[in-house]
Amino acid sequence: MMLLLKHLLGVFDKMLVDSEVERMFSKSADIDPEVVCFIKLPASYKIKTPIGDYEPDFGLVMKKKSLKNGIEEEYYFVIETKGTNDINDKKTMSESEVYKINCAMKHFTSLGVEVHYKAPVKEFSYFKTEADKTIYAQVGKENGKY
Repeated sequence: MMLLLKHLLGVFDKMLVDSEVERMFSKSADIDPEVVCFIKLPASYKIKTPIGDYEPDFGLVMKKKSLKNGIEEEYYFVIETKGTNDINDKKTMSESEVYKINCAMKHFTSLGVEVHYKAPVKEFSYFKTEADKTIYAQVGKENGKY
């Protein structure tokens, strides 16, 4: 199912999404004041895995202002939306989807760049909670607290 969605914070003013989960995620991201921009990643963006190519759904840039010094920082995410937030949900996640997501996690970790991969994600509110945890952990490491 391909849906055309009006888009405010992206490179283009419209984007095609593949599912209702992607549509709802996009609508919420599009109105969040901390989201600088986000895109539906093109089909050409592939991660090689032993069982075939994997195509994550979205790239997103989020800004957060430090309470300590007022400086705004940007954080980069790649997101895979699914009908669940639980990678162990056997009713929603196939074995090959779980395997590809695990490969993608290793892929982004091995890159050594500040791109954070979040999967699976069902709704934007869950992503925000997980993103905040990642950001606070990163800030804590940079400040020598962890």
